[in-house]
Amino acid sequence: MNSIFVFPGLGAQYAGMGKDIFNEFATARHAFQQVSDLSNKNIAEICFENPGDVLSTNDVSMSLATFTHSLAIGRVIESETGELLRSQSYVMAGHPAGQTAAFYFSGTLALKDAVTFCNK
Repeated sequence: MNSIFVFPGLGAQYAGMGKDIFNEFATARHAFQQVSDLSNKNIAEICFENPGDVLSTNDVSMSLATFTHSLAIGRVIESETGELLRSQSYVMAGHPAGQTAAFYFSGTLALKDAVTFCNK
């Protein structure tokens, strides 16, 4: 398959993002949990409940939230197709937080390093 995956960056975040995929797919819930564990932040709460408008005021939370949303969607695609995203992709790209997802899914950045980068 020759797909192009473009991951969104900051500015694409919104309260409730990822909740539908989180509720529907165990793979997405696992992605949210992994990022929460690695960052010591409740990413699901940040994305779904947007406490104190965190998504609109805190660049770190925005980066982590945007990355986690992309991670969850990418992982669901991989799970549903049985193929790594990089095997399905012709090109991967992303805007700042999105480039981290592109690097992760291309296999050039470990999850721990991606979360650390977004959590700075």
